Amino acid sequence: MARLRFVHEFTDESAEGSLSINTDAEAPAKVRMEVDAEGGFLIRANSEGWLHLARVSAELGLGRFESGYHFHKDAEYQWSTGAPEFTFERDDSL
Repeated sequence: MARLRFVHEFTDESAEGSLSINTDAEAPAKVRMEVDAEGGFLIRANSEGWLHLARVSAELGLGRFESGYHFHKDAEYQWSTGAPEFTFERDDSL
């Protein structure tokens, strides 16, 4: 069994209201999100896409963002230009 390690060091840019990386999934990362007819939520990604989501999640979790900080993505995990869109929000009341 292989022991793997994931490290993402970053400069906290939460005071400027941003992450240190572009949140869009850029090649070779691919991410797809959808809600099916039964209301199920599906996220599919290639290995680079999952690592991109991990980096974004690490920055949202570790950064000093105020509760309510959020951004929107379309189904291809690109900057949303309108509905339908998925909202990613830091909510410290949960």
